[in-house]
Amino acid sequence: MTQLLSKWAIPKVILPLFILNLVFALFLFPKYENQLSDIAGEKVQILDKYPMYTKVQVIDLFTKIKAEGREIHRFMTSVVDMIYPLIYGPFLMLLITFLLKKVFGPRAGGIGFIFGICLLLMIVDYAENFTTLQLLSSFPNLEDSVVSRGSTLANLKLVLILLCSGIALFSALGWIGSYLIKMTVNRDRG
Repeated sequence: MTQLLSKWAIPKVILPLFILNLVFALFLFPKYENQLSDIAGEKVQILDKYPMYTKVQVIDLFTKIKAEGREIHRFMTSVVDMIYPLIYGPFLMLLITFLLKKVFGPRAGGIGFIFGICLLLMIVDYAENFTTLQLLSSFPNLEDSVVSRGSTLANLKLVLILLCSGIALFSALGWIGSYLIKMTVNRDRG
């Protein structure tokens, strides 16, 4: 798998995934969230954006967005948010692999670890989505255990997003740092 990631970790593959990621993050999710806010008459967030939540918060959200909003939330979760991990997961895997190769060369280590973390993030996101769908289907009769599972998955997803983003950020800083060092060394030699 690491060889495949290394092979595909090139700008002409990463850039389209980046653009698709932006379409989801800056257009699709806000579009549907704005529809929910219009229905609720106030600014609301989809359950997917909560870092953790309680039964009271879920009931409050689902009540505010009414039946029409719950159907929109269901569509977002069952369609849009089921496609999204297939965009951001490979994007993060390939971006981090690309950056690690730039810092450490073609034999960069840790690519399997990166793959595992990004894959775990995708799996947790899917588990959270299925839990959200279960909550939407059972509303107003929400089970504490399902709410607790959803909240735990939301929190775990946030931790994994921060971990993947941090790895990408530090890899990018490492690439910039190694580039600056090479420039300085080459300048001193010349």
